[in-house]
Amino acid sequence: MSKIERDKLLVAVVLILVVSMDMLNTSMLASLLPRIPNVIPFLGVRFLYFKEYSLTFLIFAPLLFLVGCMIYFKTGTLNASMFIFLIIVLYKVEYESVLKLYAGLGLFFVLLIVFLSAIDIIPNLQFVQYRSTGIVVRNSFGFIYPTDFASHCFYIYMVISYLYRNKFIFQRTFSGFFRLALAGFVTHFCDTRLNAGSILAATGIFLYFYYRKHIKLFLKPMNWEKNVRFNRTVYECLNKIVFSQTC
Repeated sequence: MSKIERDKLLVAVVLILVVSMDMLNTSMLASLLPRIPNVIPFLGVRFLYFKEYSLTFLIFAPLLFLVGCMIYFKTGTLNASMFIFLIIVLYKVEYESVLKLYAGLGLFFVLLIVFLSAIDIIPNLQFVQYRSTGIVVRNSFGFIYPTDFASHCFYIYMVISYLYRNKFIFQRTFSGFFRLALAGFVTHFCDTRLNAGSILAATGIFLYFYYRKHIKLFLKPMNWEKNVRFNRTVYECLNKIVFSQTC
């Protein structure tokens, strides 16, 4: 097995464990499963393969490491620090493969936890809150908080939208309907208005960049030479009409 294949295998195994830990620790399954030790330090082995490092990495990696340590000592948990350290140790990794792995695993765990909640294996915690519009019931669908469920949906949606950024228009249209449905769902059942607003805002951003790119591609074949030739033809026709009327 080559160094590249070993590196890809190591990254895949660690990412699977990290994403699984993150999903399970925010769900009602956390109390039922044994604790898994943090495996991110194992990715430090990857640095044995590298002979050179970019200046950007040498500047920002220590800063990120320092920020991660400060967050850990301040909060006493690795929830945020874990992903900061992950950014450092995933140096020179193909990020699209990381995103695909996260999207697949994340979607699997969200559907699994929601299903287990639907069949009453784990509870669907409900939080009652008073709003200006009346009483609102917020469902967590097997997660610890409704915001956990909505946040996972938002992250997965963002990753999938990025991966499908160059797809055909009918796929973009379908995904657009899905985004609106997702925003409406988390608003109605979870009352997570911030997540819903983030989904709608991200939808607008993705559509802007998609259509801006494709409008440029559409206008590119219409070069200036063709426009000048067309304008010259129109000018000659108008000139003949005017000349015939004056004679």
